[in-house]
Amino acid sequence: MTRVEKLPGFPIVIVTEKGHVNPKYVQRNMMRVADLAQGIEGQFFLIVDTRKSDAAFADTLAIAKAWREYWADIHTPSTILVGKSHYTRLLRDLLSQRQRQSTPVFDNLEDALESARLQLSSRQVTTG
Repeated sequence: MTRVEKLPGFPIVIVTEKGHVNPKYVQRNMMRVADLAQGIEGQFFLIVDTRKSDAAFADTLAIAKAWREYWADIHTPSTILVGKSHYTRLLRDLLSQRQRQSTPVFDNLEDALESARLQLSSRQVTTG
């Protein structure tokens, strides 16, 4: 079962995927993320933990396409991936192309959270 949660006190939503992932599964997760992000002002971070999930090549292509289409009409989150699988690396490459910026990947959730917190901290310093 997938877990989607907002980190208390931070504009960060974490999706923990488990099992085989397909476009329908991801679409449900994106809707849950959008619901949780409604109370967040400005940019938010979406951390997707893929360490316990996998997807077929064709499904990964469809997932990236669905991702682009879903976030096209609403504010796209800054995405960070967690995992080492072929699925994770391919998803990173596809999302980076579509978002025209690098999608970082970390081996563990703690490093991904620290990266998001550091970026948030630097935004507060530079934007006041």
